[in-house]
Amino acid sequence: MTPDKSRRILVVDDEPDIVEMLQSLLEIEGFTVSAATGGEQALAALAAQPDLVLLDIMMPGMDGHEVLAAIRRRPDTAALPVLMVTARNDVVDIGNALDAGVNGFVVKPFETESLLRTLRAVLERRPAEFYANYEAVQGVTARQGGGYQEGDRIIFLDLQETDPGADHILGALAKDGVHLMSILQFDTEHGARQSSVLVTAEDGLAFGAFLNALLASGSVSVAACQIYKDPLDLPSDLITGGQYSAD
Repeated sequence: MTPDKSRRILVVDDEPDIVEMLQSLLEIEGFTVSAATGGEQALAALAAQPDLVLLDIMMPGMDGHEVLAAIRRRPDTAALPVLMVTARNDVVDIGNALDAGVNGFVVKPFETESLLRTLRAVLERRPAEFYANYEAVQGVTARQGGGYQEGDRIIFLDLQETDPGADHILGALAKDGVHLMSILQFDTEHGARQSSVLVTAEDGLAFGAFLNALLASGSVSVAACQIYKDPLDLPSDLITGGQYSAD
């Protein structure tokens, strides 16, 4: 694994307090951090070749969606990992960002472990190493009756709070282009158990509708998510590191 201190993170947010907080947190963790307070400044900062952009959605002038689109249009940054930052009640905006090629999102107010886990997972993707996961992913999908189609996005949702009956709610809400693959349990760095889910989505519209219904149910608080374009891209710990617990 590449040491965090060699990783360059560009933080983009129009709120100085948020920028200062994220910069402090990430530097403590060993990352090299630069900051931009607006979209135009963020695009100029890409000249420093960051390894990942942590991008706020809601900004005056050029907003996060426009910045993401500009990043994806440029040949030199088309594959640059981008995590979008959104307020809890604006999470459905990620549906549009999913179609535009975002790699994941984190929700304000931040849950530190989820933020760092998501950031590191996106930075450490090495698809060539994950081919061994194909049968495991297919096995998890088969246990849920299939549902993955080529071209779907696979989305790993990090759940900050889970109602005891959330698994049944998740299953009921996963429809109309969204399919529940599995519910996983993980140990956090502090020894707590955390629930996470893998779903597939045909497109951003379907995922946005699912996420909106999920949050409206009041059973789950989403802390972050990672988005994958292919089952072979899934890190092994998302499949073998958790306990399959659906149904």
